[in-house]
Amino acid sequence: RFERLREGIQDYEKIRLLRIAMQGCTDKAAREALKRLNVTLSHFTYESVQQIPAEETVREGKMHLVELSRALGAQSHGRSRR
Repeated sequence: RFERLREGIQDYEKIRLLRIAMQGCTDKAAREALKRLNVTLSHFTYESVQQIPAEETVREGKMHLVELSRALGAQSHGRSRR
């Protein structure tokens, strides 16, 4: 359990830092990736986890987090995918 708590804290911090990095970002792929991540995060409610296993939402969120990280990395290295 402690390991999962630590992973959750790390993911939270990564999301916070990526949102800061996104301020002023004009890259369309990165903006869309952030939108998908935010939609997934909005599904984390008490009611939703009663119907859909949290593991599925966490997996989807991690996938979008990686996607956003890659989109921002590509943009910062001048290799933006459009």
